[in-house]
Amino acid sequence: MLPRLLLYGLVVATFTMLALGLSRHAPPTPLTAAPAPIDSSFWQWPNSDMLHPALEAPREQPRHYLTIQAVEAELDAALAAAPDEQSPQAWQQAVLLDLPLPDGSMAAFAFVHSPIMEPGLAARYPQIRTYLGQQQDAPSVIARLARTQQGYHAIIIGPTTSSYVTPYGVSDRTLHIAFASSDLPQIEFLPKPDLDHDHAPAMTSAQSGSNGSMRRDFRLAIATTGEYAQFHGGTTASVMAEVVALVNATNAIFERDMAVRFTLVANTDQLFFLDPETDPYPNDPDGDDRLLLGTLNNTETLNRIGPANFDIGHLLTTESGGVGFGLHCSGPQHQKAIANSGLSQPTTANLLKIFAHEIGHQFGASHTFNSSSGICGQEFGVFGPNRADDSAYEPGSGSTIMAYPGVCAPENVQDQADLYFHLYSLLQMQSFLVQPSVLPCGGTSIPTGNSPPVVNAGPSYTIPARTPFELLGTASDPDGDPLTFTWEQYDLGPASPPLSDDGARPLFRSSPPSASPNRLFPRYLNIVTREDSVGEVLPTTNRTLTFRFTARDNRPGAGAFAFDTTTLAVVAAAGPFQITSIAGGERFAQGAQIPLQWDVANTDLAPISCANVQIDLTEDAGASYTTLLASTPNSGSANVTLPNRALLAANLRVKCTNNIFLDLSPTFSTAGSIVTKTSDDNSTCTVEDCALREAVALTNELPGANILELDAGVYQLSLSGAGPLVINDTLTIEGAGPGQTIIDGGAIDQIIRVTRETSVTLRNLTLRNGATPENGGALSNQFGNVTLIDVVVENNRAEGTGGGLHNDGQMRIERSLIHNNRAGVNGGGVGSRLSFRFFDYDPLGSLELVDSVMRDNTAEERGGGVYFSTFSSNPLAYLRIERSALVNNTSGGGGGGLSFLTNNATSQSVIEQVTFSGNQADFGAAVQISSTTPHALRFAFNTLTNNNARFGGGIYWSGASVTATGNIIAANGNRECAFPSDVATRPGNLSSGGYNVIGDETCGFDATGDQGGTRQAPLDPRLAPLGDYGGATLTHPPYEDSPALNAAGNTCPATDQRGQARPVGAACDIGAVERIASDPLAPPPTPTPTASPSATHTATVTPRPSSTPGPSSTPGPSSTPGPSSTPGPSSTPGPSSTPGPSSTPGPSSTPGPSSTPGPSSTPGPSPTATHDSTEQRVYLPLVRR
Repeated sequence: MLPRLLLYGLVVATFTMLALGLSRHAPPTPLTAAPAPIDSSFWQWPNSDMLHPALEAPREQPRHYLTIQAVEAELDAALAAAPDEQSPQAWQQAVLLDLPLPDGSMAAFAFVHSPIMEPGLAARYPQIRTYLGQQQDAPSVIARLARTQQGYHAIIIGPTTSSYVTPYGVSDRTLHIAFASSDLPQIEFLPKPDLDHDHAPAMTSAQSGSNGSMRRDFRLAIATTGEYAQFHGGTTASVMAEVVALVNATNAIFERDMAVRFTLVANTDQLFFLDPETDPYPNDPDGDDRLLLGTLNNTETLNRIGPANFDIGHLLTTESGGVGFGLHCSGPQHQKAIANSGLSQPTTANLLKIFAHEIGHQFGASHTFNSSSGICGQEFGVFGPNRADDSAYEPGSGSTIMAYPGVCAPENVQDQADLYFHLYSLLQMQSFLVQPSVLPCGGTSIPTGNSPPVVNAGPSYTIPARTPFELLGTASDPDGDPLTFTWEQYDLGPASPPLSDDGARPLFRSSPPSASPNRLFPRYLNIVTREDSVGEVLPTTNRTLTFRFTARDNRPGAGAFAFDTTTLAVVAAAGPFQITSIAGGERFAQGAQIPLQWDVANTDLAPISCANVQIDLTEDAGASYTTLLASTPNSGSANVTLPNRALLAANLRVKCTNNIFLDLSPTFSTAGSIVTKTSDDNSTCTVEDCALREAVALTNELPGANILELDAGVYQLSLSGAGPLVINDTLTIEGAGPGQTIIDGGAIDQIIRVTRETSVTLRNLTLRNGATPENGGALSNQFGNVTLIDVVVENNRAEGTGGGLHNDGQMRIERSLIHNNRAGVNGGGVGSRLSFRFFDYDPLGSLELVDSVMRDNTAEERGGGVYFSTFSSNPLAYLRIERSALVNNTSGGGGGGLSFLTNNATSQSVIEQVTFSGNQADFGAAVQISSTTPHALRFAFNTLTNNNARFGGGIYWSGASVTATGNIIAANGNRECAFPSDVATRPGNLSSGGYNVIGDETCGFDATGDQGGTRQAPLDPRLAPLGDYGGATLTHPPYEDSPALNAAGNTCPATDQRGQARPVGAACDIGAVERIASDPLAPPPTPTPTASPSATHTATVTPRPSSTPGPSSTPGPSSTPGPSSTPGPSSTPGPSSTPGPSSTPGPSSTPGPSSTPGPSSTPGPSPTATHDSTEQRVYLPLVRR
């Protein structure tokens, strides 16, 4: 049978809320794994020596970012040749260079020199230059670039997304980050009534027109507080670099939308106050004196710069929020600079939206949101509420620059502002800047030679209520410039709840400029899921909807726009016109004829009078359609024949033939969708020819949650340079079983990379032979939510962290085997945090390992089996390992089985009913625990035995609040527990909750029920050899004469590691498993020899000479010997290269049961135990048996 691909949509729309300012949450997350080698002479991937845990966090704080290194010589040489934008043939002679995008790809731009400093200022700062660019293969995408002594600052604005490139920090100016504007964190928008208001005179918006034939240039005077200057280095030159970067990025917005440019005046640096103690502005961290700051700035700017020498002024601060008074210069008192913008982290990308918002106020633009919730409803003292009745055209919080996205819960449209102005804002500013009171403020008009677009919004229609519709516009540009379009509802009404229709208020949000002149209302996801959301609500009343269609021509440096208006009459007595026969998730046969039904809902009657409908099919979420019936009566039913081929995720559309209203069905598929080959291919998936790589790429383009089913076979990834299977949308990949469905990386690349914040589930398959110079040989989870169930991950390699799996988000591993993987740094089986090349901080990072086996994995540094390191304060950043086995893993440093490092004092981690056996390390063979805070870790009913290390065969502890209850920690090499020499200074403690069996005295446990021996006379735990004694994992059941038997009281988990109910006897057994009748009987005990401390528990692992315990933040063994009872390792090498045997009886130093049960050559009976041969068999848990 051919492999089968099944996809069906379960579309779920989610909406997050961010605010209008940066909030100080957990550190950001970088895009950890570098994509394919860069085909650019201007940028390169940084080497591993440049990125290490001691490096400062990036100055910008996006949630996710890509780290990249500038090749300064190449970039500077290219930019030096850029022609001045005013020179003849400037764009024909523009220089070409690449800018990195957040996904690691490169975009080629043509750049010209575009100065934004007056000549006198530019002469004093020759190291700062600015440029204007246009993307070569997407001319509607505009960039502005600033070269400063700090590095390169770029903003890229396009019809689909906006992004930044900024210097990483101050330690190395070649290091940069690329990130999406949408990845910026929340803004600290403090709930003060006078944080932000326009105070401009009421303006009447123009009803029609265009803009762009003239560019208006304004001389801008920027002032800074001492606090702002200190944040940016405390020198005039460092402040100038940041101010230029901010103004340059602001010009990218105003040039495109308004044909307005800001040029810094020659002596603006006279307004840079470097000392907070001597600047003329009060420190106002709570935003109480916003108006005072603005007034003081107006006075300082007029006095120091002179009213004739600037057109507009603005103050930059570190105080969250802003204020902007409209320009007014008709009398003796000039109001040119009553404005300020600030954040506690006032970097360019963070501050840009506030700065543009406040300049919008200075140009007469009012708030455009209609919400009265949250800060949207705050009063501005005597000036009234933040909401402006005459400009509240955006539902809820709004989403454009003059709105308040993210701070008007529960009426937020989205988390933060998109980088464009609503049409009403454009018309307000256009009208305001020619007012008699404003013209004397200055500003020079320069002809652009640009002709505005010609637009047509189309005729008016009468449509049914509660029914989707599509507006169709047309436009052309006389100059051939690339057009982008917005459709915006243009109705005012009361601030009523945004999910209801009161007959007047705006229902539909503004969406960013698009390359398509058409817009679907509501958006596709809302239609096919039958769900409303703020800004996507269908009308339900008799009313007239007004829409304005705007075209932008995106000319670099001076864009033009034009708009047109249309109206829709809504009839409440008709509708909803809706498909009723498809509920979603159906799987029809290929080529089937299906009866399609819809509710006519009076749409066939006057005044709508729709006699016929057209029925179409879409397979790409509405991007294109195939007509199935060009015209059929609007009777409510029709027989439709589906194409005789695979439909992966399809929708049917029923649309009136003489109107714009329609409906889309929920998503369905056709049976027998086929992956036609197990070989690799990287072209387009077709019905006749589709490889796994192509199928995964296709799912990224399909809406909602998809399922990909694979039959048995080895899916070989063999294309050199093609990279991993990249998943960036919700997807489940399900095989026929881990022994039957195998995805093989061929040892040439990583197998799977999960990007962005998406959910991915892998089930019933094997990932093997992946290899990467980065992190995650088989899989790298970059801020997603990944679940593995019944999965084998084996024989993978990574030079960085995570030989098998790398987790930078949330990961759950259930009933799976992680086997024989190797990491060049940390986490042989699974590695989380502190990646090899890119910083690895995820505020929501968590790792769960349940009912799984982590076996025979190796890490050169820490965490042979599992490495978990989190430096987040988020309570959701935790580790949970339950009912699992970590066996025979090796680490060159700490934590043969598990290395656990954290500074999180708010979350709680759990390690419960886990077997650690046969692991080897330099210190902490079974478990290494280190924390700079008293992190709470529950460590209960685990079995740690037969692990060997130079120090701490069981546990090496150097911080955290660990409570150990019901554990067996015995028969491990070189101290059951070990501590650093400065143990008394470490946060938290390793304490007993009682009922532990400890081989020697080194743990210091003496609580109720604790049992222990000494180093000279260790306590034998009397455990059966490691084997398969039932359940999903490997265990060491206690013999009937074990001191663990019935010794843990009556408080224990309901079931043990293998799922056996406990207790079985009079009380619970200590350790990971409860003894049952079928467990092996004990062989005769071996006499315990008397051993000297120097010969006790010799380690069988020789650490690498370069191996050190780790960075100071998570210290490992100290080179200074500790107290005699708990000595720390010294810097001298450990045991000799020819180690002696362990003096403690029990399993040998090379664990794993033999094919004959029992630890000796005289086995005890074990009629039902199936023992695992370490050398011969790979244990496969729950392989469909």
